[in-house]
Amino acid sequence: MIARFKWATQRVTMILVVLIVLAIPFVMAKLGQLLGLWGGIDRLYPEQLVLFILLSIVSRAIYGLAWIGLSLLLINEGEEHGWFWFKHEPSYSYKPGVDKSGDILGALLIITIVLGISEVAIRLSTATLPPWY
Repeated sequence: MIARFKWATQRVTMILVVLIVLAIPFVMAKLGQLLGLWGGIDRLYPEQLVLFILLSIVSRAIYGLAWIGLSLLLINEGEEHGWFWFKHEPSYSYKPGVDKSGDILGALLIITIVLGISEVAIRLSTATLPPWY
């Protein structure tokens, strides 16, 4: 029975990976909504603007890191136990250069993208508008 199930999941690997990676943020956003985290932060908007901004950035960063971490953990566990038929292959070797400005700008861009995606995922999952609307 397990062998058949494993065979079936190996054939639809990419669908499962996409569903797992897309389901994680919705579950996390709903959990935050049930705990009152997002509403509590939004209520701070007009009166305590600095605290609102700080808590928004920190909560979205933790949300994004948890999403990425859980997704990578599930994918790595699936590969390790043979649930996925593909293996990641290194595409190139990275040699650090002397000039680090590109690395710094790249890191800032990645952080900004993760925070933005986290905000959009939370707002879409919980069906709430940002407090300034």
